[in-house]
Amino acid sequence: MKSSPLNGATEENDVALETGAKPSLWRRFKDFMKQFKRDLREPLPETAGLTIWGKIGARFKHLFKRYGWKLLVAICVYYLIRDGILYILIPYLVAKKLLID
Repeated sequence: MKSSPLNGATEENDVALETGAKPSLWRRFKDFMKQFKRDLREPLPETAGLTIWGKIGARFKHLFKRYGWKLLVAICVYYLIRDGILYILIPYLVAKKLLID
């Protein structure tokens, strides 16, 4: 069973689906990320005459229509992890090193 490249499935997924087994969480995540990257890069036809900010807004609306709340959760988690590392973990480790020495 061959899959089209548009649906993001691979031959490994096809084998798993034929046997009735559900693809692993990691495989589903990788397929989701491939599809997201494809959606992020594909040109939008209605953005030909827009400014750069108009194109960014149109792209975000397109992605939000496609992925919905998952997109917002991913953005929030990304910033929580990034800010936790930058503003909490790194200063804590630096302070701990300075206070111990």
